[in-house]
Amino acid sequence: MLKTYLLLLLCFSTTFIDAQNLNAFKDENGRYGFKDEADNIVIKAEYDYAYDFKEGMALVNLGGAEEEEYDNYFVGGLWGYINKKGKVVIPIQYQLANDFSDGVAKVSMHIMEGYGYIDKKGQTVIPFKFNDARDFSDGFAGVQLKISGKWCIINKKGISVTPYKFDNIYTFHDGKALVKLNGQEFYIDKTGKKVE
Repeated sequence: MLKTYLLLLLCFSTTFIDAQNLNAFKDENGRYGFKDEADNIVIKAEYDYAYDFKEGMALVNLGGAEEEEYDNYFVGGLWGYINKKGKVVIPIQYQLANDFSDGVAKVSMHIMEGYGYIDKKGQTVIPFKFNDARDFSDGFAGVQLKISGKWCIINKKGISVTPYKFDNIYTFHDGKALVKLNGQEFYIDKTGKKVE
């Protein structure tokens, strides 16, 4: 009976931790951690920068610094991801990284190497080969080819669904994305077809 009770308590505690809303805070020493909605410290302030949780993961930095001239601009250091228990679940090893979006995150080990995408286990799901890239949304993302500088749309398997022809592609919202082509801006759907 005691084993059952302890097992249920453990399951409830784990579920509660995963469900709670944690927000990044900056302490008096300039370090970042996370507090719950009651303002209790849940993850101690030990990072040089941290973003709020997205899709159960928070993007954290060690070794970087805030750029004082610009609000919310951060440079240097390395980025990785923690879970709501404060455990580093994807190593702090990326020179550039974004929040998780649509189950994947845009990252770069080194800017000269280019951008790729990782899953929540830290596995590379789309290789580091793009000069620039957008976050995934609705299952698609815009990516920029290194050589030509042109953009296309890829799916979550990394397969191009349009030619590399656009001058820029912004993030998808409600099934369409704003693009630039030959000085004109317009919306396209997930197949690259122009839409209103």
